[in-house]
Amino acid sequence: MSGGGVRVFQRSFGGRSVGPLGCLLAIVLCPIGLAIGLVTLVLSLFAPRRRRAYAPSSPAAAAREEALRRLVRAFASDESFTADEARQAGTLVSGGATVDDLLADALERRWIEVKGERLAVTPRGRDETGHALPPG
Repeated sequence: MSGGGVRVFQRSFGGRSVGPLGCLLAIVLCPIGLAIGLVTLVLSLFAPRRRRAYAPSSPAAAAREEALRRLVRAFASDESFTADEARQAGTLVSGGATVDDLLADALERRWIEVKGERLAVTPRGRDETGHALPPG
C-alpha cells in the first residue's frame, strides 16, 4: 500500500477467473442457469399439484372423515343446497362434531363452495369423495 491510508485491493471479484476462460465460462453457465430457472418457474405454474391424502390419526378422526365424505356425497348430485338442508340430512358423527363443523371442514378443503346464500359441491369435492357426475 502506498502512503495516504487508502486501501487498494489487489484482486477484484471479477478477477478470480482468469481472462478469456472466465468470460467463456460465464457466457456458457449464465444462460444454462437462466433456462433452468425459467423451466422451473413454468412447471411450478402449470404442472398439476399433488394432493395429499388425508390420513386420520384416530378412530374419532376416521369417523369424522367418513361423515364428511357422506355429507359431500349426499349433495354432490344437487346443483346447490343450504346449510339448513345439510343439517336436515342427518349426518351423524361420533365425537360430537356437528354438521356445521363438517361444512367448515369441507369449505376449508374446497370440497364445497359458497354461491350466494347457497352451497355447492365442487368438482374437487366430487373427485376426492368418489362421486363423479355422469357425463351429459
